[in-house]
Amino acid sequence: MINLKTFFKNNLVKNTFLYTLSDGINKAFSFLLIPFVSFYIMPEELGIVTNFQVLYNFLLILAGQAVVNSIPYFFYNMTKKEIGLLVSNILFLIILLNILFSVIIIVFHHFIQNYLQIGLLFQLLTVINVVCALTTNLNMTIFRMENLSKRFVFLQIFQTILNIILVIIFIVILKWSAKGKIYSLVITAAVTGIINIFFLFKRKYLVFIFDKASILKALKFGIPLLPHSLSFWLKSGIDKILITTYYGLGANGLYSMALSVCSIYTLFSNAFNNAYLPYLQKRISLFTEETIATEKKRIVKQSYFIAFGFIILWGLAVFFSWICITYVINKRYKDSFQYIPLLLLGQVFHGFYSLAVNYIYNAKKTFGLGIITFSCSIFHIILSYIFIRNYGPNGAVISACSGSLLTFIFVWIYSNHVYSMPWFNAAIGK
Repeated sequence: MINLKTFFKNNLVKNTFLYTLSDGINKAFSFLLIPFVSFYIMPEELGIVTNFQVLYNFLLILAGQAVVNSIPYFFYNMTKKEIGLLVSNILFLIILLNILFSVIIIVFHHFIQNYLQIGLLFQLLTVINVVCALTTNLNMTIFRMENLSKRFVFLQIFQTILNIILVIIFIVILKWSAKGKIYSLVITAAVTGIINIFFLFKRKYLVFIFDKASILKALKFGIPLLPHSLSFWLKSGIDKILITTYYGLGANGLYSMALSVCSIYTLFSNAFNNAYLPYLQKRISLFTEETIATEKKRIVKQSYFIAFGFIILWGLAVFFSWICITYVINKRYKDSFQYIPLLLLGQVFHGFYSLAVNYIYNAKKTFGLGIITFSCSIFHIILSYIFIRNYGPNGAVISACSGSLLTFIFVWIYSNHVYSMPWFNAAIGK
């Protein structure tokens, strides 16, 4: 029988609650923005904002998101001075890469505009957004690893409130439509990036010393993950490009509204993952020969319980999304609901994937992970091309859900190959 007092004192439970509360407040504010977006931004304009984010997410991956994600897997095995050296050199690398991307964008901006229908200014603004976002991610990752969940929550809520204020000014008051939405994203990222630089410097995680070994350490972890990271962009970004190409910005805007409403599902899943990653890594680091078998069984049973929670959450999210589309969103976006149930089911499969993938990271076998996820993404792109041409944006939903399921299955199999867990032998109740 569960001891409730002990349960709520558990670090995973406390941190999950704080991250959930933070994400809850942020998502609540974000949902308040959805009616504004639906009334003040036409689907075609929303399509422009979506394609800005498509380019931003692509550059985010190439500029070092996977390298930033390496920090949790080194954090508990390095001194603070070593972590500071690693963080500083990751930041150097991010800045250099984004200078290169700026030059490439200036040279090829006509090509990019042909497919995304966004001009040179917006293309360059994605670079600023990327540098600031990765700086924020660096500091926020360290906050999580140090269990400074209150600071993490405070900065996250501040970022959301600032974005809302700017959206109201630029979209509602000034009526800048898509331009206002993009400016609010970039300014919010810039302000929070500066704040997070200050925190890194104040806590001596910025040392301004070039260290080739630190860069190579981060790249050794991050480069094999590029195919893996790009696979997720391919599954979401290509769909939007194809919808824009064959059915126009308006159809892309409707599809994007469905994705925005579906973000309700990420309220718990993202918050849980923020808490679960450091919890799991710390727990694995404490394994001994005497406890490893028992601890693995406990983790597996815990994982099945969490997976069941993801399924329950899917049903609740579908119902809530229907209420939003029917009673909250402007009627011009009512056709968005048709995409939502399967989009949310894909999120469930991604939640299952997140429970398995951490063991691959822990085993440092990221090259195989990259091959699996990239291969699944190629399959997803082929499906998307066929289905979108023949069935419209609904084809994107079908291919996205299928791709998420396939990725989860193969990653789960590979995860158990590189880091064996008793997925089928952990008897319930023992």
